[in-house]
Amino acid sequence: MPVFALLALVAYSISLALIVPGLLQKNSSWRRMAILSATIALICHAFALESRIFPGGESGQNLSLLNVGSLVSLMICTVMTIVASRNRGWLLLPIVYTFALINLAFATFMPNEYITHLETTPEMLVHIGLSLFSYATLIIAALYALQLAWIDYQLKNKKLTFSSEM
Repeated sequence: MPVFALLALVAYSISLALIVPGLLQKNSSWRRMAILSATIALICHAFALESRIFPGGESGQNLSLLNVGSLVSLMICTVMTIVASRNRGWLLLPIVYTFALINLAFATFMPNEYITHLETTPEMLVHIGLSLFSYATLIIAALYALQLAWIDYQLKNKKLTFSSEM
C-alpha cells in the first residue's frame, strides 16, 4: 500500500523544510514541529516497509536490496530522531532524512522482489538482524565523525576579531 509511503515522503519533506532553515539561521522555534513531523514519517515509513517486506500469506519475506536499504535508513532515522529530541545531533538530521527519503522512494516506486523464508532458518534471521543493526550503527558513527571533522575545521579556521566591549 503506497499510501503510507507517500505520507512518509511528505512528512520527511516537511521535517527537512523545518530543520534546514533552522540550522542556517540558528532558529530553534520549529524544532518540536520538526520532531513531530519526523515521528509521523517514521511511523508511516515502518508501516510502508511492513507491507513491502511481508507481502502477506505464506509467500515469505521480500528482502530485496531496496527494502533492506530502506529498513537500515529507518533504523538510522529512528536513532537520530531520538538523539535530536534531546537537543543533540541536529546537524546530521538533513543528511539522514534525505537518505531515508531517497531509499523509501526507490523501494516504493521501483518494484523488485527477493523472496526468502526466514521462518525455516531462525539463525539466518538473527544474523540478518544483527548485521542490519551493526550497519546502522556504523553509519551513525561515520556521520558523527563527519560532524566532528566539520566542527574541528570551523574552529581551526575561525578568525577572531576583538570588539570594543572586551
